[in-house]
Amino acid sequence: MACCYVALGQRDAALTCLEAVLESGTFRDFSTMRGDRDLAPLGRALQDLVNKYDNPLAQVQKGVLGSLLGAGKKELVSDERGRKPWILW
Repeated sequence: MACCYVALGQRDAALTCLEAVLESGTFRDFSTMRGDRDLAPLGRALQDLVNKYDNPLAQVQKGVLGSLLGAGKKELVSDERGRKPWILW
């Protein structure tokens, strides 16, 4: 979805989509995201976003949060305006 937004020139929508996926924890292959040629036009914004989730502190926080929610429990999360109902598809 983010690649399509980039192709359409909708940079903010692409970053919002990527952040939702990273926040949900369903995609952990950071090197693939960093090296994706379709996402390359996002430049430094992409690198900063991936770095936010690909660091030891983020990993620990995600692990603690996951244990608090319960193993295997997935929750459909949306932002306050309901614009991200597709976070876990």
